[in-house]
Amino acid sequence: MPKTICEIKIELKSRGIKGITGLNKAQLQSLLDGKAAPEKKTNKSFKPAVTPAKTAANKPVKRITMKEDTTAIPDNLKDKSYIYIKRKFEKIQNIAINPSSTPAEQLQAQKKLTAYRTAMNLAKTKQYSKKKK
Repeated sequence: MPKTICEIKIELKSRGIKGITGLNKAQLQSLLDGKAAPEKKTNKSFKPAVTPAKTAANKPVKRITMKEDTTAIPDNLKDKSYIYIKRKFEKIQNIAINPSSTPAEQLQAQKKLTAYRTAMNLAKTKQYSKKKK
């Protein structure tokens, strides 16, 4: 008569009985004797954590995001990369700051800066956000 778990498993395999993985010695012995495997004893005092029923109050909170106004962005900047727009922004900013440029040029540069700033923020979120596209 087999005594170790390994010997019992070898005997069960030779008989063609499957599903012996994870059984303890008593269960393997009962299978070998021809009885159904006794159920594993579980701790009756253990109670799984109760999950509350899903209701409207338990729904996850949605994030509130501020969407950029894309109407102020020129059409030629909508598909450009963040780096491209940033370089253009810096050039226009230099014109706006430069004392040798005329007041009309500075005013026009200031107007363009607002559009470029918005386009730059939008391109940055589009290009570097971690969301899968």
